[in-house]
Amino acid sequence: LSSRLARPGQASFRRLLFRAYKGQCLLTRENMSEVLEAIHIRPVKHQGSDQVGNGFLLRVDVHTLFDGGHIRIDPQGSVHYSEATKQSPSYRDLPEQVDLPRFISQQALEWRWNYT
Repeated sequence: LSSRLARPGQASFRRLLFRAYKGQCLLTRENMSEVLEAIHIRPVKHQGSDQVGNGFLLRVDVHTLFDGGHIRIDPQGSVHYSEATKQSPSYRDLPEQVDLPRFISQQALEWRWNYT
């Protein structure tokens, strides 16, 4: 299960991430805006900010898997998948490594890695 809070700053955060990621999902390279979401690495409910360094742009289903701990990204950019995700034909072609943008907060990545 995942929970999402509607916040006044969400639209601005989304615009920032769309610009920073050039409108593409970090993992799938999907560029159809209707299925992309701006996500927080460190959630707002855990004192995460709406700064671009605390966000990824992910396809909706990948976001759900990320929030559920089925997809994890370590601070070096290695992508780790749950067994269920590895066995799903829909996710077999996802990368094992991503080039994280320089603007990503290492503190946010480390927090997320240790939290989930």
